[in-house]
Amino acid sequence: MSAGIEAHVMLVVAGILARRGPEIFLARRPERKRLGGLWEFPGGKVDAGEGLHAALSRELTEELGITVRAACLWKSVEKRDRDSVLRLAVFHVASWEGEPVPREGQHVGWFSPRQALELPLVDVDAALLAELVRQHDQEGVWPFFCTG
Repeated sequence: MSAGIEAHVMLVVAGILARRGPEIFLARRPERKRLGGLWEFPGGKVDAGEGLHAALSRELTEELGITVRAACLWKSVEKRDRDSVLRLAVFHVASWEGEPVPREGQHVGWFSPRQALELPLVDVDAALLAELVRQHDQEGVWPFFCTG
């Protein structure tokens, strides 16, 4: 960033949905969008004045038709480039109502964390997923973070 120029800050939420196996849920970004064709944890931008949990619930309802019942913040990540800052709040979604189905034309699927690492992922999500796998390798359990 240049001196005297303020960075544009974008606040985003993402949810890690997990089920036995373990498997995690990923969505493939539509080709027409920025980073099109890459897989990611579902989520989206936080609206002005909106809380993080409310944004996560809204985004997952809009994108997947589910109602979040319990979610815990796992990690906050900040990514900077030349003129913008992405602040990502990543939640483990411990319980939800409904079966996640694509509502915005995206492809979706359940994957083992190791299978997911083989997919073309958004770089921030790839790093988060690699951290999950690393924690599993060190601790012997998948570190899914809260209960419903």
